[in-house]
Amino acid sequence: MGLTEITEPDNTAHYQILTNCVICKVKPSIPCFPLSKSEKLIWTWIKNAGFKLTISELVYLTEKNIIPDSVYFGKNNWHTLIHAIYTKETIFDRILEAKMQESSARNRTVSAVLGLLRKKRVILV
Repeated sequence: MGLTEITEPDNTAHYQILTNCVICKVKPSIPCFPLSKSEKLIWTWIKNAGFKLTISELVYLTEKNIIPDSVYFGKNNWHTLIHAIYTKETIFDRILEAKMQESSARNRTVSAVLGLLRKKRVILV
């Protein structure tokens, strides 16, 4: 579409830009590039969640070491995944986003999402 998001470069720049994007899965074209371990984990969540996860939700799942499992997958189980992510501390408006900006898992998750983007597994809207 020719749209561009710009921010001042710093440690959180990529994360902040991704907070304004919707991460959408794409059927991989042939040939498929191999995924790293962290890309596989994030790809599993994106592919199976049953709804579009935000970057802050993906960072939370990574930080808390929540393992992708069928109890969280699909449209029938979305509420289980939502309850795993949103607690009394994270339910309020933009709190999760702010907390995950300071997370130790932020850079690893952002790198994995950008790797999936380069490998044409996701698009950002």
